[in-house]
Amino acid sequence: MIAADPAYAAYLAGWAFFAYGPQLVLCLLFAWWAARRADGDLLNWMAVGFLWSLVPFAGVVAMWWLWRGAEKRRPARDTSPGAGGRTATP
Repeated sequence: MIAADPAYAAYLAGWAFFAYGPQLVLCLLFAWWAARRADGDLLNWMAVGFLWSLVPFAGVVAMWWLWRGAEKRRPARDTSPGAGGRTATP
């Protein structure tokens, strides 16, 4: 019996990961989390997640990296007394 070539087995595993959908699901999941974390536009984040899902393996890493840095892109919140539509009382 001949053992399968490890490189071919890795190729098949990578192809299955890309073709059968786990990569798409992971990229869209990271996009969803990033949109919630950054208070961003969900449609834009999901479009970015879909486009990154077209790049095998690197897409998941890229979306993880974008999700990880999404909080840093959040606009600074104004904590002054008049912020948020509230008025300051004298």
